[in-house]
Amino acid sequence: MEIKYHFNKSVLLFKSKKYFDDRGFFSETCNSKELKKLGVETQFVLDGVSFSKSKNVFRGLHFQKVPHAQAKLVRVLSGSILDIVWNY
Repeated sequence: MEIKYHFNKSVLLFKSKKYFDDRGFFSETCNSKELKKLGVETQFVLDGVSFSKSKNVFRGLHFQKVPHAQAKLVRVLSGSILDIVWNY
């Protein structure tokens, strides 16, 4: 797993390993044991997927203060994103 930390380790960027064979590949999208090794104690309880047909689509403005704050796990399957993080 390739890992980069940002914002005093409040943001973790990681790239999962892909395991290839004749059929294609397999990659884990979330592994709680591996995340725990990285210091991520969050238990992710919701997984959602969105797809945007066009370029330059604006999605999701998420801001939650304690006690309603949530950790986010963002995954990009294809293309690229601009993910803006406010560390307050």
